[in-house]
Amino acid sequence: MLVGEAEIVSVFVGENPADLYLDRVPGNANNLVWVDRDTGILYWISGPLTGEELVRVAESMEKREEPPPLEEYWLTWTPYGYQEAERSLRENRGHVLYRDEKGRQITLAYRRGSETASLQISSTLGGTMEVRPVTVDGAAADLYLEETQEAGNALVWARDGLLFWMIAPCSQEELTAMAESVEVLPVEYRLTWVPEGYELYLQNDTFGNSFSFLYKNPEGRLLHFMVQLDLEGARAYLYPNENAEEKQVLVGRNPADLYLVDTGGANSELVWQDPEAGALFYISAFLPEEDILKMAESIEGAAPSPKVRQPNWLPMGYRCTGGSAGSSSKERQYEDENGDEIQFAFLGPPETEEKEKLQEAMKGLESQSVLVNGQAAELYSAADSVLYLVWDGREPGEVFWLSAALDAGTLIQIAESVFYPP
Repeated sequence: MLVGEAEIVSVFVGENPADLYLDRVPGNANNLVWVDRDTGILYWISGPLTGEELVRVAESMEKREEPPPLEEYWLTWTPYGYQEAERSLRENRGHVLYRDEKGRQITLAYRRGSETASLQISSTLGGTMEVRPVTVDGAAADLYLEETQEAGNALVWARDGLLFWMIAPCSQEELTAMAESVEVLPVEYRLTWVPEGYELYLQNDTFGNSFSFLYKNPEGRLLHFMVQLDLEGARAYLYPNENAEEKQVLVGRNPADLYLVDTGGANSELVWQDPEAGALFYISAFLPEEDILKMAESIEGAAPSPKVRQPNWLPMGYRCTGGSAGSSSKERQYEDENGDEIQFAFLGPPETEEKEKLQEAMKGLESQSVLVNGQAAELYSAADSVLYLVWDGREPGEVFWLSAALDAGTLIQIAESVFYPP
């Protein structure tokens, strides 16, 4: 068949019928057009090639898999006093900035293509930086040292197909510790609305995929919110009040079970699964149905927030190894690779017996008055070089306790990282 100055020939590209347009004028471009039956996509190739060559080019096409969205990363440890100030994420690169009260900055950046990407690290002082080979989690890395640490040293390393680099006024040891603390930024599901008067009182996790948040109002009423992130292994064992009315409701588009209690002062309970979030949610509160459902509908995923009434900073090398929590108390144990421990406890107003035990343990120890965030505290010294720091919380009857074989300044820094909601 002839169309204008071209002859149309029916051919196949793989299993797809195609039209080959062969121009009758020597040297002009030939064209190949076909539709992929599986995807419905129309393809067209044009060029000064023979028909056979155009078909070979067409059949050489391979589907290119798009990379998954780039995940966000964060530093799970920084030197004392640094807080996240800003972050950005583009298609193939990310950036996080940390800043302390003196204005000093730590920059963490990362991008795809660790095997092909390269960086030009230059001195901010205009001189030559010393380059040292180091390791991050056992893998090769490059350390760039300025003439002075305050000018900002740099560390470059690759992991999981990404190129990371960090610039900070920190030592080699601190830079390496921060690099080895880099993790994917987790999503924390939280209630963005709670009834007036309720405030986040305690947070807890089971060192796995279960997280709970305890809220309290001025009358002492407790509101419990729990998240389990592993749907396959998620279990909720409920023992509803015998007077509870069981109702089937919806949270968004997800069916939920509501155990509503109108009498007796017991909490009502709401439990449901959200396949999109990959989580099981649970709310327990002494509130009317509309408030419970409003809280459930307010849940949003966000970056992790500071943990309430517990330390949010530890010295380099320490990690949480255990603990327990109740409705008015919390304990945490931290340990470094040498086995050195930090013990922490929070005791709320009802924990009278535990407070008496604490007072008994401090008897006979030498003490001195110090300040924790401008508030009076007592620092006790034991014969085994262990220091004990005791101070009152913001609310009447709250007591905090820390112990470790650390210097007084570091122990106070840990204490001052204990967070209260604004």
